[in-house]
Amino acid sequence: MNRRSYKHIYLYIAKEFIFSFFVAFLFFFFIFFVNQLLLLAEEILSKRVPFTDVLLLILYSLPLIASLSFPFGSLVGALMTVGRFSSDNEILAFRASGIPYRKIFLPFIIISLVFSIVSFELNDYFLPKGTINFNKLFRKLIYQNPEMELEPYSIKYYQDSIIITGNVTEERIEDILIFDETAEKEDRIILATNAGLREVEEQLGVVSMELDNVFSHIVDPKKRDEFEYTSSEKMHYNILLKDISLSIRNPGPSEMSSVDVYKIIQKKEEELQEKKQKQQERIEEVRFLLAQEYRAALDTMKAAFQSRSVHI
Repeated sequence: MNRRSYKHIYLYIAKEFIFSFFVAFLFFFFIFFVNQLLLLAEEILSKRVPFTDVLLLILYSLPLIASLSFPFGSLVGALMTVGRFSSDNEILAFRASGIPYRKIFLPFIIISLVFSIVSFELNDYFLPKGTINFNKLFRKLIYQNPEMELEPYSIKYYQDSIIITGNVTEERIEDILIFDETAEKEDRIILATNAGLREVEEQLGVVSMELDNVFSHIVDPKKRDEFEYTSSEKMHYNILLKDISLSIRNPGPSEMSSVDVYKIIQKKEEELQEKKQKQQERIEEVRFLLAQEYRAALDTMKAAFQSRSVHI
């Protein structure tokens, strides 16, 4: 069989594979897209966020959805194509015509390499940008609507504190309980009957809670038999937005470009080499001091031995 016949066979197999991939990709894209919509509906749409911001959040989520749909679509598309060829006995017909398996699966390999390049570019460029823009917009929404983070009858874990909320009516929170640590690393419990949220304009990135009828209990972990307690009518409790780690994720290695990951690796290696160098210098310094002490001890022993010999 000549090269021209192989060309038609390659095109036929490639068309079947691309069509199956397209169908599978749309299926998985729809599944992940609906899942993202449900997450946004639960976390954002229920908080009366502007519709344009919701559309932007969905747009910034598309690279992540596409990056997940690409490998699943490629796998299922290839399985669908081979399954149809097998069920219609086309592979048997190819083999009966003297076409080897390497020729049959060559279009799969070439198209898969193209898909790999496209998927790499998607994960290397569009995914990091989408994640960064998503986090920026979400952070902006929290500034504008801080109550997005404090829901009724919920438990929120922050970097150094745990906040338990009761019923939430409009902008007031009832029966709020806070577990945190003081600057002296003492365990503190704060209980308030009501709390209101407000953004501190003079302190960027801070959301303040104005607590009413406050009772505070402080215990030193080293002195469990001693404790302090205070009560007050008002108290201001600040939350740093950078400590909100559940809703705002910092891009990890899987959400960064290969160039950025390489730069971080190089920086880590430089820091490691610097630590090794300092450790080696410290070892040499200690070794020198030990050698001096050893020499001084030998000189002292030698002098004592000579003095003893003279007396004898």
